[in-house]
Amino acid sequence: MIRGLYAAASGLNAMQVQQYVTSRNLAEANKPGYLRRIAVFEPAFGDEALLGTRPSVHTDFVAGPPEHTGNPFDVMIDGQPDEQNRSFFILEGANGPVYTRSGVFTIDEDGLLKNYNGMPVQGNIVGDPDTTQAINIPDGTRSVEIRDDGVVVADGIEIAQLRIATFDEDDLDELERVGTAMFQAPGRIEPEYNVAEVRQGYRAQPNTSIPLELIDMVSGLRTFEAAQRALRALDDSIALNTRPEQR
Repeated sequence: MIRGLYAAASGLNAMQVQQYVTSRNLAEANKPGYLRRIAVFEPAFGDEALLGTRPSVHTDFVAGPPEHTGNPFDVMIDGQPDEQNRSFFILEGANGPVYTRSGVFTIDEDGLLKNYNGMPVQGNIVGDPDTTQAINIPDGTRSVEIRDDGVVVADGIEIAQLRIATFDEDDLDELERVGTAMFQAPGRIEPEYNVAEVRQGYRAQPNTSIPLELIDMVSGLRTFEAAQRALRALDDSIALNTRPEQR
């Protein structure tokens, strides 16, 4: 194996992964609760020799900035921007619980609290996070308050509590994306419940920045072109050295 060829080719592959990650972040840059993808590059070895780079894709779990909307059904898990946030709302998915940082909720014709995809928001009996229940807003309710501890109050009466899941830091990278701003957890991972505060009338903005993503895209493109030129030069050199002598 010619190490230079492998190194240049792995560089091309790594930059393709980075461009995919950046394009996804740009496409979702206006979606509440979106958590940006990040490309991580590690050295690739063969026979104890450095051969190139190996890319992988991870999620950046730092809190996005808050946006005040005043909508009583917009809820944000409290967390300082630029700090890792390990807590999520829980939705009832078709294949089990789904976790999201997006608290943009609404109620259906039956008063059931749901997200924008129509997935019910999981709650629990007030003060008992081990007992799950749907959150139904009674018909005719005039005001809804969601307290800092997630207790939902309809016209002054406590009806349920938002169930918040908080994962160990080491388990975050095990979460699997199942939508724009939603995740599922492998069965072996069990979060804690109701250990985070929320803010009513706020949305969690994406934790990505369009200007920074554009800079990454341009930088990645230039690196891709440099690796492409290196690969072409190596190929030309090999072809020159293996060419039969002209007589």
